[in-house]
Amino acid sequence: MLNEDGDVIPDVENPIMGPDSLNADLFVRYGKKIFDEKIDWIIQFNARNLYRADGNDDIPVRADADGGISRIRIPNAQEFYLTNTFRF
Repeated sequence: MLNEDGDVIPDVENPIMGPDSLNADLFVRYGKKIFDEKIDWIIQFNARNLYRADGNDDIPVRADADGGISRIRIPNAQEFYLTNTFRF
């Protein structure tokens, strides 16, 4: 909204809201002693960004007074890792 001088006046009665955001990671770990209990073995599975419903959509983070999007955030990729660790 603009006043008579052309200055932008925020419309607090009608805020511009972005989409909801839900982020979650998960990891599962299992460990066991092997080779006559001389070595600790740990296997771990990690999943990042589990709730990424549509990763191709940019996420708006700033809007202009006219409602146009002026800044976006590119969503992080969904990734999976499986690691093994041996301790002697």
